[in-house]
Amino acid sequence: MSTPSSDARSGPVPVFMGALAVCLAVGAAGCAVAVGAVRYAPKATAARLGQTCTRTVGPHADLEGALRHARGHAVLCLRAGSYAAGGQIYLSHITPTATVTLRPTPGATVKLGWLELAADVRNLTVEGFVLTRGAADVGPAANVTFRANTVSGADGATSGFYFYGDGGLQRNMHVLGNRMSYLAPADLAPPGAGQCVTVSGGGSEERDFDISHNVCGPGIGDHYVQVGGIDGLTEDYNEFLGPAAPEALQDQAHNNVLQIFGDSENVEFSHNVIRGSESRGQEILIEEGRFVHVNIDDNLFVGAPRCLRYWNCYSYALGMCATDGLWFQHNTVIGYHWGVQVTHSGGSPGCLASGRDYQVTHNIVVGTNDNADITYGECEQRCVFDYNVTSDRSARQGGARHYVIDWRPRWRNRTTFGPLGLPFQAGSPADTG
Repeated sequence: MSTPSSDARSGPVPVFMGALAVCLAVGAAGCAVAVGAVRYAPKATAARLGQTCTRTVGPHADLEGALRHARGHAVLCLRAGSYAAGGQIYLSHITPTATVTLRPTPGATVKLGWLELAADVRNLTVEGFVLTRGAADVGPAANVTFRANTVSGADGATSGFYFYGDGGLQRNMHVLGNRMSYLAPADLAPPGAGQCVTVSGGGSEERDFDISHNVCGPGIGDHYVQVGGIDGLTEDYNEFLGPAAPEALQDQAHNNVLQIFGDSENVEFSHNVIRGSESRGQEILIEEGRFVHVNIDDNLFVGAPRCLRYWNCYSYALGMCATDGLWFQHNTVIGYHWGVQVTHSGGSPGCLASGRDYQVTHNIVVGTNDNADITYGECEQRCVFDYNVTSDRSARQGGARHYVIDWRPRWRNRTTFGPLGLPFQAGSPADTG
């Protein structure tokens, strides 16, 4: 397993761009056209934006002071205007006893510059803004939510949401229903640059994150989501759109839809859609650490057609360390150069030598160009590999008793890719989300 370049740790490296219509290579089924419409549009956010304002302020207000003095459950609304003195807003020591919400007045478009929460912020929701430089939470924090915001390079943004405990604990953090696109700055050195979400403090500082119902892409510059170790990650119902920005392939950046490096526990990546991201190496890369309880369930992976032919974006849909507890179930994987590598620890330091408690079942993996559809191994205890479907013969391994091999794909449609004609349920259900 290849390892990320050093800049993926010290300062992420931007690299993505693209259109929403993708022609999908599907092995023997040829090339089909599917439109990357938002399958999982942000939910449960519009109603929240309509809640009553308890106080309304203008562009020259002292936001930090107003938030510090707000009572629990207050809704502080901003009138249309510019709130970014020098392009930056810093908020610190905001500790209401219950959640306080910061949002625009109903119907207003409010643009904020760089928004940084620092030095003890808790029970705060920031929602409904255009963040022209992205946002960060640096320092101890709890119960912080970024919801229904827009972050785009079209407005000058270079990064999405960046989290770093800086020696303190960040817990119960939420990134919900946001739209992020075209984050590909020329300077890739700043932490989080070119990424939708970055969590960098490690498992001792970062706990219980929820990254759900977001749209990330196209035009994303480094990793879509990068995590430097975590204890508790739920990444569900997101859509990750490609293709990559030209700089991604020109600079040969190591870009993943999800990269986790460092010891981590209780990771869930489920009910997501990935379309044509042009990741180099792996769409999902889990490496360089001890991993406990990883659930990758009910996802749709649609590879970029040119990455079956163009060496600079050859990729696995999944490459990961052996884990203590892995559920890889009900995924549909279409058209990746190297298919799916369920476990491989040899080239990644800190990984377990072999896994245990595996459930690798009810997956569809087809259209691999230069490898087995599923590469499976390094599970030594309580290993279940069954009810998988492949366009080659790799579904018949690992003691499998129920499988479909040499399958010629038949799909209900070319957007959700519900399979037709299988003897058992497999793949990502079309009605999820």
